Amino acid sequence: MFKRGRIPVACLALVCAAAAVAGCGSSSSSSSSSSGSSGGGEKKLTVGYVAFSLTTTPQQEMKKGEEEEGAKYGYTVKAVDGGGEPAKANTAIQTLVTQKVNAIIIDSYGPEDIKAGVLAAKAAKIPVYIPYAPGPSDEVAWTVRGNAGTAESEALVKNMGPTGSVLAFTLPAGANCVSSQKQFEAVMKKNPGIKVREQPIKAPGYQQEAATTTQGWLKSHPAGGEKLAIWGCWDGPSTAAAAALNEAGRTDVDAYGQNTEAATVALLKKKQYTASWYFDSIAFGKHMVDLIHEQAGTPYDQIKPQFGTFPGIEVNQSNVDEFVKKYPQVLGG
Repeated sequence: MFKRGRIPVACLALVCAAAAVAGCGSSSSSSSSSSGSSGGGEKKLTVGYVAFSLTTTPQQEMKKGEEEEGAKYGYTVKAVDGGGEPAKANTAIQTLVTQKVNAIIIDSYGPEDIKAGVLAAKAAKIPVYIPYAPGPSDEVAWTVRGNAGTAESEALVKNMGPTGSVLAFTLPAGANCVSSQKQFEAVMKKNPGIKVREQPIKAPGYQQEAATTTQGWLKSHPAGGEKLAIWGCWDGPSTAAAAALNEAGRTDVDAYGQNTEAATVALLKKKQYTASWYFDSIAFGKHMVDLIHEQAGTPYDQIKPQFGTFPGIEVNQSNVDEFVKKYPQVLGG
């Protein structure tokens, strides 16, 4: 378990998992954030999970992965929906701090967005872990990047050629999306012949906004003209846009996204979507709990900030059937 501050050697195996300040007790003692003892007499940990938005598939899958891996260690996972709002996420983090959880996972928010929450956790000596992070942070135990902004954008350019127009859906409130957006812009800068319209959207509510924006964009970009494409920082808005393309009978527009949802698979099978980059969010959730477990025996003051990456997998019309066989969880259930 996480050890708080300096602890006498004789008490190391009996540190109270929920304490913000070090304390010792018998193996049968309990606290508000531990539900008993795991192997070796260690306390079970409680992990708080602040999801970016539990209305989206990646966060549902990550929650499932965290809960499955947590059960293996005897840990409890408390999931809270940040609703895509930094203020709401900060409040959720601070609530978890008052509940004395042992570690906190904050999904897809950048460290600056949730600075108040991170500082509250730091003051309580609760380590923070951020999957789908834009980059490293000195205030966080582990940040892990899981996005394919460059790969997605380069595939779009390869298929489009030197000229054309792109409608790009961005999410300013999502740090992972902002990271993908920066990668997209870097690729587009190298391809000045491609015109770009960036459309910031919100989550929740992205489906209708993306569909409506696409319908309007199509009116000024008729079929038979330049090459066209939809780019999304994740599949949510891109699949909504692809549905609008299908409704308008437009087969001349490519569509790209990330995270690969059930809707993505359905569109790929019908050849109404071009490509997506899948992140096994169940495995990603398990990975984050494993990182927590790895550092559970390390005193808080000795945990050094680290940064890692998590690989994405391209899913397209030619490999979608094989992909579904390997990752059936993408279909839900």
